[in-house]
Amino acid sequence: MQIEGIGKHTARNLSEQTDHNCSVLFEKSRDELIESLGLTTELAQKIVDFDGWDHTDYILDRTTQLNCTMIGLGDKEYPHRLYHIYDPPPLLWVHGNTEALAMNGLALVGTRNPSTYGREMAQYWVEQLSGLGLTFISGFARGIDTIVHKTAIRHREITIAVLGSGIDRVYPSENRSMIRRLIDLGGALVTEYPPESDPLSHHFPERNRIVSGLSAGVIIIESGLKGGSMITARCANDEGRELFVIPHALTFEKGQGGNSILKRGEGKLIQTRQDLFDELPWLASDVGVASAGIAGSAGTGVAGASTGVAGIAGSAALVGAGDSAHSLRRRWEECTMDEISRMICQCLSEVNKPMTLDHLSEVTGYSVHDVMIRLISLEMDQLIEQRPGNRIKLR
Repeated sequence: MQIEGIGKHTARNLSEQTDHNCSVLFEKSRDELIESLGLTTELAQKIVDFDGWDHTDYILDRTTQLNCTMIGLGDKEYPHRLYHIYDPPPLLWVHGNTEALAMNGLALVGTRNPSTYGREMAQYWVEQLSGLGLTFISGFARGIDTIVHKTAIRHREITIAVLGSGIDRVYPSENRSMIRRLIDLGGALVTEYPPESDPLSHHFPERNRIVSGLSAGVIIIESGLKGGSMITARCANDEGRELFVIPHALTFEKGQGGNSILKRGEGKLIQTRQDLFDELPWLASDVGVASAGIAGSAGTGVAGASTGVAGIAGSAALVGAGDSAHSLRRRWEECTMDEISRMICQCLSEVNKPMTLDHLSEVTGYSVHDVMIRLISLEMDQLIEQRPGNRIKLR
C-alpha cells in the first residue's frame, strides 16, 4: 500500500464505504474524512497529504507494458471467493485469463523438498481431478507447487500460479519456462504485489491466503510441521475452505504437518476421488457423473479421458463390467513401481487372500514402516484395498 496506515482490511472497508470509488477520498478535506468515514485524524491527514501520483502513474504504465490486467476490489472481475476473506488484496495484477480466477478451483500445496511419495501424490491427484472443469491453484514455488502446475499443463488443464513477487519478478526463475504454456491453456499468474516487487521473504506467507482464498478447497500433499503449506492450511480454516490431507506414515517427518492437521480434526483424510466428491458433491454433479460410477473408475481413466477445461471423464474412463475384476487384479504387473511395492503385490497375488501389515512385513523381509509407506501409495493408485481387520488384498 502506498499510504502508511491503510492495510488490507482497512482498504476493503474504505472501498465499500466509497462504493468502490476510492478516488473520492482524495477530494475530501481532513475533517470530511474524519466525519464521513470515521477515520483517525492521523490517517485522514496522510490521505490529504498524499503526493505519490507520479509513482502511481508509473505503476499503471508498467502494468500496461507487461500486458497485465489490474483488478480492484470493486471491479466485476475481482474473484468472489477472494473478496470475502478477512483481508483480501486491494489490488490484483493478473497476467493471463482473468476469468480463470472465478472458476471452481482446488489448491494443491506442499513442501519445497518433497519425497518420492510426495511427488507421486502431487501428480496423482492432479491426474485424478483432471477433466472435471477445475482450475488447479498453487504457489509456483519449487517442489510440490511446481509439480502441480506442470502436471496440470501436461494434461491441458487450467492452472493458476499465485506469486510472492511482481509479475515481472517471477520466482523461482526456472519456472518462467512454463508461463507461456500456462497462459495459452487459459491459466493465469496472479499477485497482489505491483510490478518490480522483488520476492521478499515476508511476501510468501502473505501469498498463501490468496492461494486458499481463490479455492473451494485445499489439499495438503506433503508438509512438515512448519512451512508455507501449514500457513495455507490455517488460512483455509480461517476462510471457511474445505481442507483435505494426504495421509503419511506416522514416523515420516515430511508428512508430520498433514498428520497433525488430521489429529486436531482440522482437515479430512482423502484416499480416493470419491472422498472429495463426498465433501464437494458439485465436483461430480457438475460433470454429470454419478458418484457411484466415478468411484468405480480405473486409476488411469481420468487423465486419459481429459480433453481440457470442459473435458469430462466419459464411459471410456471406466472399466467395463465384464472385465473389471481381471483388469484390476492384473494391473499392478503393468505399473511402474519400486522393488518393495512390487514384492508386496507379488505376495498378495500368490497368497490370493487378504494379509495383515505385520504378515506382509514378515514375508517381504522389509520393515513395517517401509511396507506401510508403500501400502498407502498402492491404495491411492487403487491397486490394493483394505478389508475388515486391517487386512490388505489386491483389488
